[in-house]
Amino acid sequence: AIYVGKNKKALQEVEKVLKKTSKLRTALALKALALKGLGREKESQVLIEDLERTEPDDNSFAQGFTCAYCGVACDKATCAKIADKKFKCKQQRERKEVKASEFTHLFIKGNLTNSSCKNCKKDIKNVHKPGIHGVRCCWCHESFHDECTSLDRNCDFGKYQEFVIPPFSVKACRTRKAPKLHLKEISAIPHWKNWQPLIVIANIKSGSSEADSVANLFRSILNPIQIISMTSYGPAEALEIVKVNLKVSVAICPIGTGNDLSRVMGWGSEIDSNDLLTPDNLIDKMRRAKEAQLDRWLLEIKYDNRSVITRRLHLNKKMFMYNYFSLGVDALVTLNFHKARESAFYVIKNDNRVNLPELQAVVVLNIDSWGAGVKLIEMTKENDKTFGLLHSTSDGYVEVLGVSSSFHIAQLQVGLTKPLKLGRAKEVKIKVKARCPVQADGEPWLEYPCEFKITSHSQAKMLKCVKD
Repeated sequence: AIYVGKNKKALQEVEKVLKKTSKLRTALALKALALKGLGREKESQVLIEDLERTEPDDNSFAQGFTCAYCGVACDKATCAKIADKKFKCKQQRERKEVKASEFTHLFIKGNLTNSSCKNCKKDIKNVHKPGIHGVRCCWCHESFHDECTSLDRNCDFGKYQEFVIPPFSVKACRTRKAPKLHLKEISAIPHWKNWQPLIVIANIKSGSSEADSVANLFRSILNPIQIISMTSYGPAEALEIVKVNLKVSVAICPIGTGNDLSRVMGWGSEIDSNDLLTPDNLIDKMRRAKEAQLDRWLLEIKYDNRSVITRRLHLNKKMFMYNYFSLGVDALVTLNFHKARESAFYVIKNDNRVNLPELQAVVVLNIDSWGAGVKLIEMTKENDKTFGLLHSTSDGYVEVLGVSSSFHIAQLQVGLTKPLKLGRAKEVKIKVKARCPVQADGEPWLEYPCEFKITSHSQAKMLKCVKD
């Protein structure tokens, strides 16, 4: 009534509510709006000031719980426990063999937006009886009148079916390394057009709390087994999905800081605040994305036989690098140390030792984005038309650049200078003669005297965002 200018009628309705519950803050706020609309500014202002001074009671606002998977809602924690026992949520797998044609809707009562019945096409809200009316399938998200549910029992998983792993296709298991239930095998591949199941891995500890919000968007449309939270799973458990032999293409949802790989793959430095964060928008971008190859580099660390770490552990290390590897002053910045001193390393490029100028850092780049978006390779093209001219994320080469000081890093960040060009190579060896800070893809550590060997290993299949 307030929105259409019927402030007098709205005030009457609010007064009725306040007679029953005089401290309901929502009703008091609506009363203030209605009074202001009627020109009673002083009364409205007094009411607003009272609301600002008083602390809300525990019962002043509605409290509730909603299941992110099936949408069942209740108002108290005790009710949530009852709901868990009373209502069936989305199942990860079928314990009995079920054919696709036999899979039925999983109906949840109420909580319907302005929707029409899939069967009779009539508005579901046109029911003039007390109580909750209408149901919604939490798999395909179609709505039905209560009396229409018997006319359409088969569920086709709706408009997102190409991304869903249906429960009847899942074989799940637990192992010592991955004690939580995870996908072991897809036993029956659905005969759906362009079926390409979507796996969402959310690292909630990294970046910001937005990661959980993004994961929640997909919990409502996917099989629960397709949502992997890094708070519940370790990296090894999360990546068990890869062993299913799915042809995985990786898309990135940029959250937090840095996001160098996301920038290169066209997903940007952060989620666009102008875009509505909905499954429709995110999935539409993934549907339009093009596949791109990204070189995967093997980083081998071989320790000096005389070093303490070798004598204690008798181990060398191996890891993968996708974005960049660096050692020296920029890794010191990442580690939050104070200062890098004289150069304690030398570089071997394609089996030839490189004569280094005075440097405090060496950066090995696979992608042209470093330090949250600095395009080092592009900077060098102005002086050298051949260096980095054919740079690609899938060319089997890395670009090797130098940084002279921490002040040089600051200048690079704002585009006032250029990095020192050392060359490009298919294989790089860096020998470190003293303890040195290093980082690979933004993860820093302090390393003992050793030799780093970077060689091409394979390629990862990425999804590159296509702009409108």
